[in-house]
Amino acid sequence: MREKPGHGHFGGRAEETHGHRHGFDEGSHLKHKSMAETISDCKVVLCGGMGMGAYDSMRRLEITPIVTDLKDIDEAVKLYLEGKLVDHPELLH
Repeated sequence: MREKPGHGHFGGRAEETHGHRHGFDEGSHLKHKSMAETISDCKVVLCGGMGMGAYDSMRRLEITPIVTDLKDIDEAVKLYLEGKLVDHPELLH
């Protein structure tokens, strides 16, 4: 597990999307990229949820996001290593 900066670290400014879906504009990607710096040495991120734009950004950064409904991180890691962890993109917001 690693700490990461959240959207609140960006000055609390309202996000402008200029006609793009929320979280998919280049400004949002740059914020997601900044938040992903703490996992830049990782190939996969297991998480309980994230926004669709962040999910897309992780893929663009060549980090595979896996959204899980499991609450126990040790169980999630075990299942991932066994190739049995299911990605739940329906949990994206």
